Amino acid sequence: MDKWYSDSIEVAHVKIVGTSLENDPERDKERVRIKYQVIEQFKGDDSETGHVYEGLHNCALGVRTGAKYILFIREHRLISRCGGSQMISDWIDKGKIILEQLRDKELNKGQQRTAKPVT
Repeated sequence: MDKWYSDSIEVAHVKIVGTSLENDPERDKERVRIKYQVIEQFKGDDSETGHVYEGLHNCALGVRTGAKYILFIREHRLISRCGGSQMISDWIDKGKIILEQLRDKELNKGQQRTAKPVT
């Protein structure tokens, strides 16, 4: 997780609020634009909403609207399963462990921001 964290421009616990398919202007392919609402921000921008992109490839998450994710956002606002991003459930041990590790990171002590509750 440390590598994913250090390679990311932003790290956040989010709820997905929408997805759409669009053309990727840098490649001759399509990509998915993902809109989200921030639950907790661990690194980077501190806005309450945002967007990221994922390609249609083996490392794609297959993001679901309404689900919660940990996003390790890289340059150009890209996410992927291979880059650490994943769906997360607060009630499953793996999700609890990842969230606690992010909350406890020494780099973020005193900097973690919690957005308005997401319902």
